[in-house]
Amino acid sequence: MAPNGNCGNCVIHLRPQWQKNGKKISSLLVENGFKINNIDEKVHIVMGLVDNLCHEIVYHKHEELDYDIMTDVVIQEVVNILKQD
Repeated sequence: MAPNGNCGNCVIHLRPQWQKNGKKISSLLVENGFKINNIDEKVHIVMGLVDNLCHEIVYHKHEELDYDIMTDVVIQEVVNILKQD
């Protein structure tokens, strides 16, 4: 939560940076020869997957989950998403 208890304000401040990062990733992929349909949407989804994985690893720390396996699954899904037409 934000110091004032209103997390909605956090989103307002972070959303432009999130979008800027997504555009930068999309641009880097294109500049490096990737031809991906709907690249901005796919990058946005991929960023969400990676963000969620990081959140799980740092904050949730479920003892019953193997985070190395989870990381491998996320990497595989990222590759699959970016490869799809």
